[in-house]
Amino acid sequence: MLGRIFVIIGGLLAVALFAALIAPYFIDWTNFRRDFEIQASRIIGKKVVVHGTVDARIVPFPSITMNDVRVGEDGAGEALVAADSFSMETELAPFLSGQAVIYNMRIDKPRVRLKLTDDGTLDWVRTGKPEIPASTVILENVTVTGGDVVFIDDQTGRNRHITGLDMEL
Repeated sequence: MLGRIFVIIGGLLAVALFAALIAPYFIDWTNFRRDFEIQASRIIGKKVVVHGTVDARIVPFPSITMNDVRVGEDGAGEALVAADSFSMETELAPFLSGQAVIYNMRIDKPRVRLKLTDDGTLDWVRTGKPEIPASTVILENVTVTGGDVVFIDDQTGRNRHITGLDMEL
C-alpha cells in the first residue's frame, strides 16, 4: 500500500517536471511583456519598455530573453539605454530568501547616452529611484557585446563617443 502511494507521488512529480520543461515552448511570452516591464522598472528605477519579443523558460533554471529593450528617457524623450537584446539566467532557491542571484546576464549591442548637466549631475541619477534595494540583486557574470556609449558634457560642451565596447564583468 505504501509502495503504491510512493509510485503515485513519484509519477505526479515526474509529470509536473515534464510539464514545466515542455510548457514554456507553447506559451507566447510576449503577451506577458507588460509584467516583465513593470518588474524591470521596479529594479532599475527607470521606465523599461520592451518593443520586441520575449522568450522565457522555467526549467532547469529560470531565464528570460527580451529583444529591443529601452530604459529611461531624457528630456527629449529618447531612451537613456537601448539594447538589441537582453537575457539573464537566475537561480530559483535564493528567491525564497528575498534575493535574486543572476548567474548569467548578456546584453547585446547596448547604446547608452549619459549626459552631464550644467550643475554637474548625471541625467541618469536625476530621474527615477529603484523600488527594490540593490543589495537583493546579485550579479555573477555579465557580458556586454557591441556596446556604444555617448557621453554628453554640458559643462564643457564636448561629447565623447565609445564604440565597439565588449566587456565581461
